Amino acid sequence: MTPINLDKVGICASGFCAIHCSITPLVLLNAGHLKLFSLLHNPILEWLLFSIAVVMGAMAILPALLKHKKAYVLVLFLSGLFLVIQSESIQLIAPKISFSLLGGVLMAYAHFENLSFKFSK
Repeated sequence: MTPINLDKVGICASGFCAIHCSITPLVLLNAGHLKLFSLLHNPILEWLLFSIAVVMGAMAILPALLKHKKAYVLVLFLSGLFLVIQSESIQLIAPKISFSLLGGVLMAYAHFENLSFKFSK
């Protein structure tokens, strides 16, 4: 049985989080009165995606940081996390999408960098 690679799961979780946070405002803006897309703006789904991304980050990046001592990976991840959290307080659509997309990409990139250290040795 192959062990689960937490960085790969983290890349996917961060990517899904970025996609969700980016398309939800656009879909809701264009959905009008249709309830069809209400699932996208479900707070439970948002917290679930966010929680998975944070847990995968903590489980993959923190232990690896002790090994490879590359603090910038943690800084990338925390910066992305900060941007995603900040995007929730922004009311304007374009900055909200920009912050959440950039945040998700930074979190995914932190996992990618972390993963590259595992294979470089």
